[in-house]
Amino acid sequence: MQKISILIFLFVVFQNTIAQKPKLKFDYIGTEQGLKDNYVESVLQDKNGFMWFATDNGLYKYDGYDCKAYKYNYNQKKSLAYNHVYTLFEDSKGKLWIGFRVGGIALYSAETDSFINKSLTRIRLPTRLLKTVSMKYLKISIRIYGM
Repeated sequence: MQKISILIFLFVVFQNTIAQKPKLKFDYIGTEQGLKDNYVESVLQDKNGFMWFATDNGLYKYDGYDCKAYKYNYNQKKSLAYNHVYTLFEDSKGKLWIGFRVGGIALYSAETDSFINKSLTRIRLPTRLLKTVSMKYLKISIRIYGM
């Protein structure tokens, strides 16, 4: 009987601590940090801890303090090919891949802080369908929006 009393006592004492949900903390990231777009298509945290935001107005990298914007620039060959960034993917080697809404992908080079754009013009995608482009040799899969 004494064992049952002890078990009931322990159950009552620890009941609240077991049932409590962990408190989650969210930090707001907005215009004060440099994120100019309120509509975000995709979010990714890379292996280095950077947060990446895909928007219709470019790509943003958040370092915990500020956002750095990456956008298409006609005068820079290694800028993004398009501003309509749709999806993000980090492969097993830690490389960041960017998928564009209008088709095409880009590979981010952390060493040069620039992009290598890949064309998908040889692939015919049905209009307005979400497709998955698998690159067998790179072992990645990026969702893109077909034209």
